[in-house]
Amino acid sequence: STINAKQSINKKQVMLNATLPKVNWANQPIILNGVVQGDTASYVNESNPEVIYAWHMKGDKGIFAMKWADGKAYQVNCQVGR
Repeated sequence: STINAKQSINKKQVMLNATLPKVNWANQPIILNGVVQGDTASYVNESNPEVIYAWHMKGDKGIFAMKWADGKAYQVNCQVGR
């Protein structure tokens, strides 16, 4: 799995480009909205009623999570540069 993340200049959005074989994603772009507080950034995309996407960053670590309406969930733990 690979996730590339770019924060907007005002840090209120992040653009992810994700390759996640377990969910059949290849270079899937997704935009999430959120905030940065201290050294932690949290972003969410709830525009699709079938699935919620979340991206959290702290230091050199990130977590991308997906939760579907039926209760299924998937999570990827990331580290910068790996």
